[in-house]
Amino acid sequence: ATNPVNGCTATDAVVVTVNTTAPTINAGLDQTVCQGSNITLAATSNAANITWNNGAQNNVPFIGNTPGIVNYTATATGTNGCQASDVMVLTVLATPTVNGVSNMVYCNGEISPLISFTGSNTTSFSWTNSTPSIGLAASGVGNIASFITMNNTILPIQATIVVTPINTLSTTSCAGVPTTFTIIVNPTPIVNPIPNQSICAGETTTPIIVNGFGTSYNWINSNSSIGLPASGNGNIPSFVGINTSSTSNVASISVTPLFTNAGLTCVGMQEDFTITVHPTPQIAPTPDQIVCCQSTVPTTVFSTNVSSVYWSTSSSSPLLSGYPSSGTGNIPSFTPINNSLTTEHINFYATPTSQFGCIGMPDTFTVSVLPC
Repeated sequence: ATNPVNGCTATDAVVVTVNTTAPTINAGLDQTVCQGSNITLAATSNAANITWNNGAQNNVPFIGNTPGIVNYTATATGTNGCQASDVMVLTVLATPTVNGVSNMVYCNGEISPLISFTGSNTTSFSWTNSTPSIGLAASGVGNIASFITMNNTILPIQATIVVTPINTLSTTSCAGVPTTFTIIVNPTPIVNPIPNQSICAGETTTPIIVNGFGTSYNWINSNSSIGLPASGNGNIPSFVGINTSSTSNVASISVTPLFTNAGLTCVGMQEDFTITVHPTPQIAPTPDQIVCCQSTVPTTVFSTNVSSVYWSTSSSSPLLSGYPSSGTGNIPSFTPINNSLTTEHINFYATPTSQFGCIGMPDTFTVSVLPC
């Protein structure tokens, strides 16, 4: 300043200090979250004013609906107007999906093929099995490898498989909506043993009740000439056995058990048995004879297809004697005596019997004895 009186001047100074120190800011650690998760941006600073780009607010949650990678920038503004920024990288993993799997049904002991899972935004699939007794583990990751199905019961077994799609990045795993399907394993059907039958021609068989652990039973007959059809299903009704030959007629019957469930028919081990129809014993007719009193009647040899013939006799008069009353096999020679005054008759009844107990039509013949 200048003194107007003496023209002298004097000076003074004012020092102004300007704060140019920028604030500190930390946008926080990078985040990886699942689509649809709540996200909170929590930056820290020594400044009171913190703003985020993309419209986010500090410490205010929002939902990450859009998959992808986004850089979020946090900016701190100090009271001196200075600013500082930091970036946080947000990765939103897309929700994984899994395509549906059709239900499956198998027979016990069958080999299940590989079960492959498909979907979108997936890095893996995890699955659980409600019934490990079918031969499949209780849980696993990835596709289900081929396995041998198991069912040692008499009823179907159903297992429920739940498959969950997974989308994993680093240590973050996101699960999608699971899909569910079933695996049914039918049991192996069993038919109970059936005893063999043996009858004579013309006799009626015993009805055959087929039972076991099956829903149906099919049978085939190797020899329909016995009087039974070549095939059928279910029980075998009684029928009249047929055999027109001189030897036993044997038929082999095979019964196969079936178990049908969920559109699949499983076949069990067949049960075999036989039905034998023995021939009817036959005897050739023996001619009648007329003999004199006290003459010898030679041995009667029967012509038959069996080894056993039972015979018996009756006479027309008690005055007739000297003849056998009954026996088995050929009739031995004998000398009849007729003490009556007329011709009397000895009636013979010969019945063939086989070793199987079959009885044929008897042969009847007469030996007439003249009076003495």
